[in-house]
Amino acid sequence: MGSDGDLAIHPTGLLGGMRWWLEALLRAVGAEVPDPTSADRTGFDAGKGETGGLDPASVIFGATGYRRRFRLTLGEKTIEAAHVENTKLPSKRHPVIGPDGQPVLDSSGQPKTKVPEWFFKSSPVAGSVALRITPLHKEFDVALISDLLGFMAKWGALGARAQMGFGVVKITGGETNGDALSEFLTKHKGSHGGQGLPALHQMFFARVACRQPGTLLTAEHTFLLKYDIRRLFNGDDALRHHIMGWVQPKSEHRIGAKIHMSRPYRGNSSLRLWGWVPDLSLQGQERHRERDVLQKIFSYFSSGPFRLESWREWNSARDPNRDGESRVDFFDRLRKEPWQ
Repeated sequence: MGSDGDLAIHPTGLLGGMRWWLEALLRAVGAEVPDPTSADRTGFDAGKGETGGLDPASVIFGATGYRRRFRLTLGEKTIEAAHVENTKLPSKRHPVIGPDGQPVLDSSGQPKTKVPEWFFKSSPVAGSVALRITPLHKEFDVALISDLLGFMAKWGALGARAQMGFGVVKITGGETNGDALSEFLTKHKGSHGGQGLPALHQMFFARVACRQPGTLLTAEHTFLLKYDIRRLFNGDDALRHHIMGWVQPKSEHRIGAKIHMSRPYRGNSSLRLWGWVPDLSLQGQERHRERDVLQKIFSYFSSGPFRLESWREWNSARDPNRDGESRVDFFDRLRKEPWQ
């Protein structure tokens, strides 16, 4: 998990990611969970009962006029600065293409080229930390939060900068079976469509290894994979920027990445790939998520330096375990699988 400066880990940073995942799980089962950053989102309304008309995620994580139902504090920790270097991929040097789709030329009339490079200005950390969950409501079961953390540890990341490969964690001690979270989702099943916001049934989860047996992964492999997946969508800047992220030069305009990959773990034998790929409507054309994004990513692993160890996706032939399951069944299948 990554952090800046004094190696501090801030609970507020963890809570934001936890809320994001709970909202995605709730939307998958049809619960109405609006965008927490939207100006249209309403706060607590005392005229609407004890929970003030709040959505289920806000009841747990709080809203204006309504406090969170638990407190997350950090206990004993053993952490140290992790050695992370800027990463270059000289083998992937490519021409610079201008806004008109044509190669950019240098002063001598030759095509400019660029070497992909990633910079890390802050100091990530590695180690262990104890998390304490304290209920702030007499009827709140902290197992719900333990289950949520367990799900994130299995399939995603905890903390900041998942797009740079940070955040893979393993829970040791205090594990739960996920029953509390499963019951919570079942209780809030509905028929809402999700409003184009992150939802579990539009996510995929994969584990990746080197194709060459016995070859260990390095941090460079994470960015090689990131580069290759990004290049799958060359020729369609809007789509590529939408799913892989983009920072407009000399501007504050940013698009967050929707597909993430971890740094190597499990003895540098595997890395984790996951993301949210919604149905897309870009440049006046309807784009089917399976055809244009997920199938291209899935097919990429049929050759090249990486191979798939596993692929999990709801209602898709790419996942051999799908068996016509409901969205709640999909969650239950994922939460019952061991950490990997």
